[in-house]
Amino acid sequence: MKKLGHCFGLLSDGYGREMFRTGKHQDISVRSTNQFSLEVVMHNKLLHNRLRTMNMSEADIFYIPAYLGLMSFCNRKETKDRIQILKRFLAKSDFFLRGLPHFSSASKIEREMYFYFNEGFTKTITFLGIEKQQSQIEKTHIIAVPYPSYLHHDLGGQSYLTTELSERDIFILLAAGERRSNRDRAKLMDQFEITTKMSYSAFKNHKRNNSSDMVLFYTNECSARAIENTIPWMLKSVFCLQPPGDSPTRKSFYDAMLSGCIPVILTEGQYNPYPFQRFLKYDDFSVLVPLRNITSENQSIYTILRRIQRSEIERLYKNIRLVAKFYQYSLIGKGKFNESDALQPIFAELAHAYNLNYSSD
Repeated sequence: MKKLGHCFGLLSDGYGREMFRTGKHQDISVRSTNQFSLEVVMHNKLLHNRLRTMNMSEADIFYIPAYLGLMSFCNRKETKDRIQILKRFLAKSDFFLRGLPHFSSASKIEREMYFYFNEGFTKTITFLGIEKQQSQIEKTHIIAVPYPSYLHHDLGGQSYLTTELSERDIFILLAAGERRSNRDRAKLMDQFEITTKMSYSAFKNHKRNNSSDMVLFYTNECSARAIENTIPWMLKSVFCLQPPGDSPTRKSFYDAMLSGCIPVILTEGQYNPYPFQRFLKYDDFSVLVPLRNITSENQSIYTILRRIQRSEIERLYKNIRLVAKFYQYSLIGKGKFNESDALQPIFAELAHAYNLNYSSD
């Protein structure tokens, strides 16, 4: 895995190096977590989970810790060889041959994992993936789960306590790379008069920046500057825009949720690509805006969001603080804790898929 380089930061159970802490009780750790580290994080979370059993005959469902998404970043040929090794291993497993429930993780988006998902033996495996394509929505073997974000709670189970709404002086924030990955995204970016690479504090101290209703903060996934500065920007923003880029979903959505910045999901059609809609109502904590309103109808995102009543903004913000814990992977602590983080809806999804009994209590 050496070819993955510093960008992946897979130390500390996949969470990466701690950069700083935030939250009123300093119980939220901001780390150099890479968005494609799901396979490592999930494996380590399950190793320490209260539901794990060492008696295979007692297990209701089996986890396959195959790091094939990460491996494909390094060497595609070697990855294909490893797939065949896994296939031969499972062919000797009595539990797999009997058709008992098995699940695994996929660190890359669905279309980039077809080389694996198209193998015949994987059709009976349920995958936890960071993105499920709309065209594949009827397939039951992909469950959309959160990208690993920069933010993690110490133990989970508490409401997120981030910057109060009254302390947020940036009305609309778009944190994005400078690359204009598609025409629709570029049209949205062109609505921003203020663009910057500065930190939030440097920006606010800059004498030319008198107005800051809309800010486009240029970031980069692999830079230390992005890790150190993206979250402080989000902690001071009311709305965080989430346009599609190379794919419909963004890790930035989860960074925003965990920073208390209300996500504005710019949807293609009526399809919301984000996870856990079986259990959580997105209109309770986010705003969905059809992308065509910006691209085809030439509407201003500023005008659209300014129409939202203050009472509604307060409701959305309050609800984010209640559900944010379900969109993050809490740090692994001592002992085996209840899964008061993303694992709670993930286990509920698996229980629904396989008709299993599950209680988070």
